[in-house]
Amino acid sequence: MFAGDFQSDVSTVNNDVRHFDNATFEKRFQYFQTDQSLNGWWNPIGSGAFRLINCKVQSVGVNDEKKQDSSVGLFIRLIRK
Repeated sequence: MFAGDFQSDVSTVNNDVRHFDNATFEKRFQYFQTDQSLNGWWNPIGSGAFRLINCKVQSVGVNDEKKQDSSVGLFIRLIRK
């Protein structure tokens, strides 16, 4: 188990299943929503970024049994390849 914070910048265009079909996708779906149209909801230009911030290993378990492990207390870092 680990604990900490995360930051995400999700695109909300895919919150509407009608936006999944490339043949019927409209450019306006990439615009912010207004009082008159939902368009791409509240954050259509999200970058897709996801970051773990100050996340540390809290415990290690196998089959619901907690184990002593040297990784407890270490920070978790995402590495992009």
